[in-house]
Amino acid sequence: KTCPVCRRVFVRDLKRHIRIHDDKPRFKCVFHRKDKTNGLKMCLHSTGRFNRPYDHKKHLLNNHFTFEDPHGKKEANLGPKLDCRGSCNYCGKHMTGQEFIEHVDHQNNQKNLCPYLTKLLSKD
Repeated sequence: KTCPVCRRVFVRDLKRHIRIHDDKPRFKCVFHRKDKTNGLKMCLHSTGRFNRPYDHKKHLLNNHFTFEDPHGKKEANLGPKLDCRGSCNYCGKHMTGQEFIEHVDHQNNQKNLCPYLTKLLSKD
């Protein structure tokens, strides 16, 4: 099967691939905004939007989480990153990468949300 947009050929998962061409990405970085207390941009990604959850999670870990072991950031795949320990760049809480993803998921996690993010979102 050939992608009608970029003409790449796929044996499987053409449907999944086509999502990278979507005009409206489904995932947004919660830090892609200015901090209203100091006016600084918190996320340097060009759009802060992602079509696939895999790319969104990798972005959050690589840009808004500090790995205790620098090799964690160098991991090419998401799986090993999720097991690495580190800390939230905003509140400093120590956790695994998977826990961090949940820590900044304001749509599904109201109970253990990053306090900095809670404060930031309350100003919107």
